[in-house]
Order: sequence, then structure tokens, then C-alpha cells
Amino acid sequence: MDDFLTIRFRRNTAQQRFKRFSKKISSTYTDSKETVLNSFEWHGCLPSEKFKKVWARKSSKFRKV
Repeated sequence: MDDFLTIRFRRNTAQQRFKRFSKKISSTYTDSKETVLNSFEWHGCLPSEKFKKVWARKSSKFRKV
């Protein structure tokens, strides 16, 4: 069995947003968090960036290839 560590979320975020989102993408909360983190790393974007900037940067990379 893996060891667990507590990560704190605001109650509203955990109950209304994360649980609903998690059910859509994975069977466990851990898998959901892993998927989200992997996605950010794979695409090279940060959650603090605006998506328009990220996608503009990504599309310019695709055009150069």
C-alpha cells in the first residue's frame, strides 16, 4: 500500500469542482491529479498562464515544423 500525504483544498473547490471533474477523467482522485499534472508537463504550460497565450505559442511551433 502506498503512503498518502494530505493536500488541502478549499471545501468549495473540492466538493463542487474537483470531484465532478475527477469523475469525468479518472476512477480515482490520485489518477485525476496525475493526469492533470502530466498534461501540464507534456504541453509545457503553467496553470497561471492564459490559455490564449499557450495555444498561440503551441500553434506557432506547429507551423515551424
